[in-house]
This record gives sequence, C-alpha cells and structure tokens, in this order.
Amino acid sequence: MPARARTRIKKNPETGMFHIGNGKYEILRGTRLQVWRGKAYKTRGGLTKEKLFQHEQSGKIKSVTASKQARRTNNLGEHKIPKDFGEFVPGGMKEKKPKR
Repeated sequence: MPARARTRIKKNPETGMFHIGNGKYEILRGTRLQVWRGKAYKTRGGLTKEKLFQHEQSGKIKSVTASKQARRTNNLGEHKIPKDFGEFVPGGMKEKKPKR
C-alpha cells in the first residue's frame, strides 16, 4: 500500500486563522485547554475536542479514550474503599453500628 500524501493545513492569509471544516482556529496545535475553548484545533497528541471531556468533580480536561481504558483496567484494584465502609466524620472514619 503506497504511503498517503500528507496535506498541509495553511493559514488563511485574509483572516490569519486556520479554516478546518466549519471551524476557524487561531492555533493548529495547542494545549487541552486551548482545544477545549476552541482556540486550537488539536493537541500535540492529536486529540480533538470530540475526544476530550471535562471531569465533573475535578474540572480537569481529560481524554475520553484514556478514561474508558482506565475504567476497564480497574487501576485502583483492592485499594478502593467499599461503599458501606463507614460514615465520614471530621477527625476520622466512624464505624457503622450493627442494626438490631
């Protein structure tokens, strides 16, 4: 199979921006935050906005595929705290009392 010729994406000389699809971008490659905000088209690793999401709790911008893979591999393993472990109180964990 012959190697595919790479097309070079050029800036539009009138606007000074990259026109890709229906979008206009100031930067071709940027950080995850720049891609998320729409200033850059993709990250250095090739992640576009469709492949990124914002984590609900931490607010960090993460990769969808890496997140799914981490969930599948169960990285924490036995170090997870069981849901019925105890009740959170300031100063430490409080054991649940058995029901009578």
